[in-house]
Amino acid sequence: MRNEQSMKQVKIWTISPLNLSKIKRVTLFLKLVNIETLVPVFINQLESQSILKALRNRVPPNRPLVHGVLLSLMGDAGFSLFGVEIYDIHDDILLARLLFEGQSYSAEKPLMSPITPFDACVLATLAARPIYVAENVIEQIGVPAGIELDKFRI
Repeated sequence: MRNEQSMKQVKIWTISPLNLSKIKRVTLFLKLVNIETLVPVFINQLESQSILKALRNRVPPNRPLVHGVLLSLMGDAGFSLFGVEIYDIHDDILLARLLFEGQSYSAEKPLMSPITPFDACVLATLAARPIYVAENVIEQIGVPAGIELDKFRI
């Protein structure tokens, strides 16, 4: 069930590469709005490229990302993305969902669809919609914004 009171708005702060032996991983850091706390989201290199393209608005119109196709299809069906939430964490796995309004759904009673946190962030970026993180997630994995990223690397 959705609980708006426990959600805090975040913005994409930075993307930092990690080298874990032969596996190249990337951390997407989300920063709370007006609060010096970061929420790390681990992604792979290919996912980081999608985020960077969306952030830089470098998605060619004749070759849209699959995320853009999803937004277009949902729009054609009468739905509008109005936000995304990273709403919980279980066994070190972040859970996220898309929030749509349209037809019989509203911002107060949205159509919710589960999605990976990475995909949620790309869609929110492409649609210029807010990203929210639940307070319990922030309490469990949030880190101070002043942290040296090298110290954060595994």
